[in-house]
Amino acid sequence: MKKLSLLKAIIDYIWIITCIPLSIILPFFCIYMFIDSSVLSFVFSNNIIGTKTSILSLQYFSIGVILTIFTALYCFYLFRKTLVYFKNAMPFHTSVIYNFNIIGQLLIAVSLVSIMLLILFVVVLHQEFNFVTNLGIIPYLVLLSLGLFFMILSQVFKMAKHTKQENDLTI
Repeated sequence: MKKLSLLKAIIDYIWIITCIPLSIILPFFCIYMFIDSSVLSFVFSNNIIGTKTSILSLQYFSIGVILTIFTALYCFYLFRKTLVYFKNAMPFHTSVIYNFNIIGQLLIAVSLVSIMLLILFVVVLHQEFNFVTNLGIIPYLVLLSLGLFFMILSQVFKMAKHTKQENDLTI
């Protein structure tokens, strides 16, 4: 239980320090970038903003990135919620199984959308794409693997819950 308490404390710390401020700042950034496009210079370098790429395409790209960040924050929130069930000694609760499955599906969606956004960004800005030099896809493949892991974990917990229920009925 000490490891679980430590994990919960670390997750709560990350939630307070990172996720809450991001969920407050990103909507304001999303709105403000349409009012004053110079705010995009905080995210993109000046040579990208000065190229043939239109400001509107950078704004749409930023919205896609912000939506994927919010989806990842929601996954983190569900994981936090799931840890509460583990801490209360209810690992086979229906919400745990459901949360693991949703986390897996959302992480897969985030990774696929991020890969598409990365490829689109490189193709639109640099008008070329080379798989050898663009190894930025690797972290998103790890995220895809993590999503599949959470979905498998959901199935394992579902089977364990079913086995536990059968075992409880046996005399």
